[in-house]
Amino acid sequence: MKNKYNEVMERIEVTPEIQERILDRLQKLDWEQEPNKTRFSFSTYRRYIAIAACFMFLLAGSLIIQHATQTPSDPPVMVKPNIVELHSVQELSKAVGFTMQEPEHLPFIVDSVQYTAYWNELGQVIYTGEANSVVFRMSSGNEEVSGDYAEYTSIKDLTINGNVVTIKGTDYQYVLALWQNDGFSYSVQFTKPVSEQELKNTVESVR
Repeated sequence: MKNKYNEVMERIEVTPEIQERILDRLQKLDWEQEPNKTRFSFSTYRRYIAIAACFMFLLAGSLIIQHATQTPSDPPVMVKPNIVELHSVQELSKAVGFTMQEPEHLPFIVDSVQYTAYWNELGQVIYTGEANSVVFRMSSGNEEVSGDYAEYTSIKDLTINGNVVTIKGTDYQYVLALWQNDGFSYSVQFTKPVSEQELKNTVESVR
């Protein structure tokens, strides 16, 4: 900086006293001083804080109103199957709309009988004994009514009362018989396997 000053001073004639004063002033100057930074007063900050607070208040209020006015969705409607327990075969016949038949011969002593109507179109009778139990089903139409879709190794067709009856089981012991007659579908299903003849006698006795 002093060299620059000397170059200027070569062209300007000044007294030594003035030169010394100028040098002293130049040395005291802060040439790297940063430009003034913009500053905000406290009142400006307070105004911005108030605006932000108002915005947050309005946002919270809108969320509360939205939650309060929102209506809850309706609960799902539960459909209960139309299954009715009855006390006699006569009541069962009335419930399903046709005359319900029954097997008159079973290869075990029956202790209890349970009558059930399904959807006013399928009748079921369960015969329970100490040695075995059997489910007899009857419904109008030609659909299979047993509900048993298991795979069996012993399957055989018999002609009983003029109807083709399919019997199913394992190792020539049978638990299921299926047939159709006069627009109705039938099934007889034992809990424990029985012989072919016992199953045949049961189907023959259905009246």
